Amino acid sequence: MLIKVLKTITAATDQSGCKTKEYKKDSIEDIYNELAEVFIAEGWGESVIEEKSIEDIENKVIKEEEIEDKSIKEEEIEKKVIKEDKIDNKSFLQKTKNSLQKTKNSLQKNKNFFNKKKKHKK
Repeated sequence: MLIKVLKTITAATDQSGCKTKEYKKDSIEDIYNELAEVFIAEGWGESVIEEKSIEDIENKVIKEEEIEDKSIKEEEIEKKVIKEDKIDNKSFLQKTKNSLQKTKNSLQKNKNFFNKKKKHKK
């Protein structure tokens, strides 16, 4: 936990207590939680919100907003592609319909031609 030291004091550097350190007044120290709680309770220090954590949170929020924006843009692109596909399919279907109609007309002409020949032979 980050602590701003309010009073110079010598204390353990870790939970084992094997090593000590002089924590100097006005320094910001990363102290293990149990000792940090003692510093706060005794008035030797106060909790500090780590600026990096705030930056990390802000960056995370910005990234999430960017991801959301990308998702919205991707969704819009997908809708546009689907719409264009429908238009392309409609165009393709219309061309196919026209082609089939021409084939039908041609077959009808052939049928009429052969029917006329049959009548003339009789």
